[in-house]
Amino acid sequence: MSYSQTPHIYDDTFNFKLENYIVPDEIEANTQKRKKGETLFFFPFNHKAKSKEDAYKEIEEKLEHLFQRGFISYQPAKDSLVVLQKEW
Repeated sequence: MSYSQTPHIYDDTFNFKLENYIVPDEIEANTQKRKKGETLFFFPFNHKAKSKEDAYKEIEEKLEHLFQRGFISYQPAKDSLVVLQKEW
């Protein structure tokens, strides 16, 4: 099941959101939450088939143990998920 209709990807060299699952659309850089060398994935919970509350609960339950390793961090919010891939 999809959670976001428009995932956003922010990197040192590109910044875009996906429209219609595969069409990249360039967006402004997000430098407030991302450091140089990191990739930030932002997933607004805006899918028509799933409520924000259900999306949040499902993702938090399934992914929480993955983020304990330190390579990835996440910032859960009730209306979106931000995933930050740290430098290797």
